[in-house]
Amino acid sequence: AEVNENLSRQRSILLGRAAGSELNTMALTRIQEKLRIIKQQVPVSIQSTSATETILSAIALAFQQEGFTIDVHSREPILEVTVDYHSQKAELNRDGHEFVKWELIVNIVNNQSGQSLTSFLTEGRDGAYSYSDALKRADFSARKEIGSSFKKFLKQELLTLK
Repeated sequence: AEVNENLSRQRSILLGRAAGSELNTMALTRIQEKLRIIKQQVPVSIQSTSATETILSAIALAFQQEGFTIDVHSREPILEVTVDYHSQKAELNRDGHEFVKWELIVNIVNNQSGQSLTSFLTEGRDGAYSYSDALKRADFSARKEIGSSFKKFLKQELLTLK
């Protein structure tokens, strides 16, 4: 019984449920609040010559949901984001269907440290009965990737900024 009690106590400590866990929770809450305040003070500039407005909006939304401020008028943004989106007709020789191959590249540079984060790259292929519908599907697929994969990338990369 004594060994079980010791093991249970050790397990609680490892899981953060020890008697001092209330202090740990308070410290974690303070750290999270400070991080939220710092993120709000980081101006983010998003630039592109090739991306659609819907893709740029999706990128901006991802940053805003993480707590950052999008500032298009900032002369010296801390985070400078460059978005490249390219689509081209893909020939798959299927009658009655048109296909589009697309690629999305997002580069983020921390201007304070000069650190260039690794680029986010995703690509895909979408098809429809007409070329214009295939382009719309490609845009939708790219925005879907921004909403899932890019958000994960953003959290991982921005937690390692120095």
